[in-house]
Amino acid sequence: MTTEKNHKLSKNRQTLDDIDGVVKLYKKFDPHTVSPDDSFSAFPLSQNTMKGLEDANFTKPTDIQRLSLGHSILGKDVVGGAKTGSGKTLALILPLLECLWRNRWTKMDGVGALIITPTRELAYQIYKVLNNVGKYHEFSVALLIGERQTLLFSATQTRRTEDLVRVSLRDPVFVAAHEHSDSATPDQLVQNYFVCTEEEKLNMLWSFLKNNRTKKTLVFVTCCKQARFITETFTHLRPGLYFTGLWGDLKQSKRIERFNKFNAVDGGAAMVCTDVASRGLDFRGMDWVLQMDCPSTVDDYIHRVGRTARMNRKGEAMLMLTPSQEPFVALLRQRNVSVTKVTVDSNKVFDVRNKITNLMVPFPSVKQFAQQSLIAYAKALYFSELKEVFDVQSIDFDALSRSYGLVVTPRIRFLRKKGIMTRKSVEFEKETSPEMATKTEEILLGNPSGSGGKNPFDIQCQNEMEEEEPFLKVSRRDVFNSITEVDVKEEILSRISSKKPISKTMMARKMIKRMGVVGKRKRFENERESAEEEDTEQQQKRGDAICC
Repeated sequence: MTTEKNHKLSKNRQTLDDIDGVVKLYKKFDPHTVSPDDSFSAFPLSQNTMKGLEDANFTKPTDIQRLSLGHSILGKDVVGGAKTGSGKTLALILPLLECLWRNRWTKMDGVGALIITPTRELAYQIYKVLNNVGKYHEFSVALLIGERQTLLFSATQTRRTEDLVRVSLRDPVFVAAHEHSDSATPDQLVQNYFVCTEEEKLNMLWSFLKNNRTKKTLVFVTCCKQARFITETFTHLRPGLYFTGLWGDLKQSKRIERFNKFNAVDGGAAMVCTDVASRGLDFRGMDWVLQMDCPSTVDDYIHRVGRTARMNRKGEAMLMLTPSQEPFVALLRQRNVSVTKVTVDSNKVFDVRNKITNLMVPFPSVKQFAQQSLIAYAKALYFSELKEVFDVQSIDFDALSRSYGLVVTPRIRFLRKKGIMTRKSVEFEKETSPEMATKTEEILLGNPSGSGGKNPFDIQCQNEMEEEEPFLKVSRRDVFNSITEVDVKEEILSRISSKKPISKTMMARKMIKRMGVVGKRKRFENERESAEEEDTEQQQKRGDAICC
């Protein structure tokens, strides 16, 4: 027992001496003297932290780490701005470990820190890095006891971020690793886009995966129901690579399981996801980021493409745009994001619509997922802020439904409640009623009609419509036989113009359609009753003959 106590006392003395030695280095340390070629040993860090960095193969700090660590380990508030994949997670963890090490925080002290992240996957990722780098310390979560220290790192500095800085931080130090950079995205990232219609997107996605089966691809869509539909459909169709999905409605256990499996695959894999995977997640060996739907903001675009080309690796990003969404390119260029327009080789495009339709027979749930996906996508477009980019009226929902494998277009009721006419609805009204379509275009589409006169074919159309009944109509039944033949004649005569003569044949046809067969009575009876009535009639005839 005495030997064990002496060992603990000597260990505590050694820890105190190490802390005092590092704290003395703080006074001599100048953050501006660290050069880009220096390693982590240029910073006054503890031996436990240095061992963890060596085991995790972190030898040389990145730009944001080099510029921020000199201030954060001294206890100053820091606001850091850097591109995606530049090492902001480690820049947050290192000062956290050092502060708790100086205060001799141990496991017996309980929970000491709370790291708040926008998504659960990002929290899980930070947890793993924290365990790897801080495994030689006696704590797993860190907190600076006494005064609060805030470290804010982001790839995009927006107005909301500035409001958060003004409210939460006290006289912070602003550090920007890429302040003078010409681009808001990594330099080694190749960014392209191509234009296609909404109904061509699934074919383009399937063709892209078929032509890049050895690559690791991350596919972004707008809403969760889209991600679920594409994941279920493509998993059954088997595109020739590992395919999975990640969205917000999944259970936590499934989200972590799918994230780990996809992250462990080196190549030949694809994952369709929503913006839940666009912030901070570091996917290993990502080759492509394919945005099947246009992002709602430029910041969302930057975070999405930031999942590839991380830590000076090469990566490629592809964006699908519809003809009405091309103004989004101008918004990207205003933020120094350069994208190049490319064309698609039609010989390498595969049509997958029939496969999806046939898939709905053995798997009826796919049909339900397709209907829900279509409605959710329409709602997302309607409620998006960039109205000059997202125009729900320009979408042909009938053609989009066919591309989803649906034979019948689902009803999108909220568009009708909002008084919104889609492109297909206007075309249908123009074919059936030109005057009504013209008025609809004037009200909804703002297209003034230049014709003030009448159509010369109106008289002929009117005469033909008078002679023929509509193709589909609601028919009424005379359940209680309350409608008489005279009422039917009056109703028919009131509907027909008095200028046109009506014949007896036309009147009879219309009465037959209205009331059924006229002038005949059908009686349903038993064979026995009919036989008895025939015998009675014959006896009466015989009696009449005898009397005569």
